[in-house]
Amino acid sequence: PQSLFVEAFVREAVASRKNELPQVAGRLPIEIRENDVTISGKHFFYRYPSTMATRGAARKSNGPIVIVGVLSAPEHFDARHSIRETWASKHDHSVFFIVAGPWKSLKEEFAMFGDLFWVDMEEDYHSITYKVQAFLHAVDTHVDSYDYIFKTDDDSYIFLDDLKLHLGDGRPDYWGCIMANTKPIRRKRNKWYVSIETWPHKY
Repeated sequence: PQSLFVEAFVREAVASRKNELPQVAGRLPIEIRENDVTISGKHFFYRYPSTMATRGAARKSNGPIVIVGVLSAPEHFDARHSIRETWASKHDHSVFFIVAGPWKSLKEEFAMFGDLFWVDMEEDYHSITYKVQAFLHAVDTHVDSYDYIFKTDDDSYIFLDDLKLHLGDGRPDYWGCIMANTKPIRRKRNKWYVSIETWPHKY
């Protein structure tokens, strides 16, 4: 359950102006910043917290700076809060939750934690690619300094310190599973169906 402090903070956030979010003791003020991006011919508008832009301003260690994007959905508040309380708790301003859907349902959480990255589009399975690409654009455009961008989901537990150690051993351009020569699925009943209009190419 939320504490009385959080509840009071939410009430203050609701009353605040659009781009001036309330300040929590010991934390820099969070501002809503906005930008847009075109992905595969589609234009998207997004909002990100000012904490993202200041994250890479200074290095606290000799290790790589890893900016983490966690795919989530508006209704997954409990999952996000669990991450904030566990593996992301020691990595302030480097872990961000990538969400879409109605801004109204997320603006209070944005104000409370300053770790949401919101894309103005419908939240569904087919929005994942656009959400991730918008996040990549935002980090590359607005973060002062970083070494890697790491994408994960809100049902995963990441040992970030171990990840940084492994990344420090080399300089991979991409770390993950690559499926080469994969054709889009055209069967409409399949979860991963891709229409000709969305992707007209063979691979």
